[in-house]
Amino acid sequence: MAEAPATSKPKTQLRAKKRNILDSNAPEVVAIIAGGDRPSDIARLYGVAPSSITRFTERHAAAIAAMRTEVIKQVEDYAIAHKVNRVAALDKLYTDIGAWIAENSLTETTYGEGGTTRRFRADAVNALRGVLKDAATELGQLPRPDVHNTVNVGILVRQLSGYDPEAIG
Repeated sequence: MAEAPATSKPKTQLRAKKRNILDSNAPEVVAIIAGGDRPSDIARLYGVAPSSITRFTERHAAAIAAMRTEVIKQVEDYAIAHKVNRVAALDKLYTDIGAWIAENSLTETTYGEGGTTRRFRADAVNALRGVLKDAATELGQLPRPDVHNTVNVGILVRQLSGYDPEAIG
């Protein structure tokens, strides 16, 4: 029987080396797994078997969960910051339109018996309404069109036989 060449290593040493590859790059591997890459893609990237990635995932489950939680938090913070910026921009636009109306005398004021009446030009009112509607939509204050709040009211009609209204009175 021929002996194995001196350069071949037992399987356990190869497994340990591949495990060391993953463990030595643990923060990077955890980030890749938390990012949602498939185990087979990660295995190809590091030159290991997909089962090695599965075992790594089991060993580092807490770190992966923490990383995913942090990513979700950062995404939510980013979305909230952008929403705040959009609402602030709408608020500035509303203020600017109000100032523009005041500067350009886009109101008509009449004084009469009933007191002072102020009328705004329709285009100015529509501009302000549009900004307010956009802000309300952004803040989720308007009902969504796909949600219908309907109340079903049933009417019960009884038919009385032998009813004599005169007999009651």
